Amino acid sequence: MSDSSYAALELLAACQNLTRPVTFITRLRLDAALYDPAPLREAHQIGRPRKKGDRQPTLEARLTDPATEWTDVLVRWYDRSMRPVRLATGAAVWYHGGLPPVSIRWVIRT
Repeated sequence: MSDSSYAALELLAACQNLTRPVTFITRLRLDAALYDPAPLREAHQIGRPRKKGDRQPTLEARLTDPATEWTDVLVRWYDRSMRPVRLATGAAVWYHGGLPPVSIRWVIRT
């Protein structure tokens, strides 16, 4: 369903703005539009403040980008065995027009 991500953004934004914020672990589409945080506003600027910065590469693009920094870690798997996994991570703002921006930490694995 195409509107499920909109509801997720509203929920994540509401939980992020609580007095005691809640952290979620959830799946994110590999083609999700992720952005840098909004740049700081200069004193002489007028108009509405920006909600997001420049567009970041998609997670799908990061999977094949030779510049992506991967870290090898051992993870306890469901059967309690230890398995090697390669991870890449970064910070971004997840944003869709008309909805509040949400700061996220993304993690992808191979």
